[in-house]
Amino acid sequence: MRQALRDIIENNTSAVIMNVKEDVVLDIVDFIKSYDYSYQIVSSESDHATVRLGFINGLNEYTGSESFIKNRIFQELSAINMLFDVNLDNYYLEYIVEWIHWLHTMSTPLNYLDNDGLLFDYLIEFFENKYYEDEAVEDQVAIKFIRIIEEMLETKKDLPVLWIRDQLFKKPSILIVCEANPSKEAYVERLIKQYYDEYVEIDGEDNPLMFIKLQN
Repeated sequence: MRQALRDIIENNTSAVIMNVKEDVVLDIVDFIKSYDYSYQIVSSESDHATVRLGFINGLNEYTGSESFIKNRIFQELSAINMLFDVNLDNYYLEYIVEWIHWLHTMSTPLNYLDNDGLLFDYLIEFFENKYYEDEAVEDQVAIKFIRIIEEMLETKKDLPVLWIRDQLFKKPSILIVCEANPSKEAYVERLIKQYYDEYVEIDGEDNPLMFIKLQN
């Protein structure tokens, strides 16, 4: 493991280390610090965490064509839908995507709510108001799904949001994922691979860790 980390640091590249148990996090951090290298820790429960995941990883990162933005949002909602066995049809996911995209492109406060804990309340209130107007089942489903996402991304720690692109892809850094919940860990892995799919897995002894090596 140390040799794999050393190679990543000496080559000035980014990497994601998955399957990290809490009892070894500090050892890994101490090793990285000895090289004065940038790192982040994602964990919903660990006291050692330095960042938390933000909804859609910061919607204000998304620029490009309408189809590109909608596809990115859909992929991330789809990951939550699958990994947490919500089993929504694509029809409902696409309905939610349409409204999130509309809110985003209309320059509503949605873009500025990622860091202050108001985003989910805002989205739930938005769909509740729509539901009260015409009692559409789509809005009722959207409310329930957003509450699932809110619970999944909830943290008791007051931590900054992880902007994956800025903190991993614009400069070399090592992301340490220490999630006890397998579904949350799988969600993080899937998001990383959506941003960068040319990764190399490096197994440690007895496969205790999984490295995803990224080229900046």
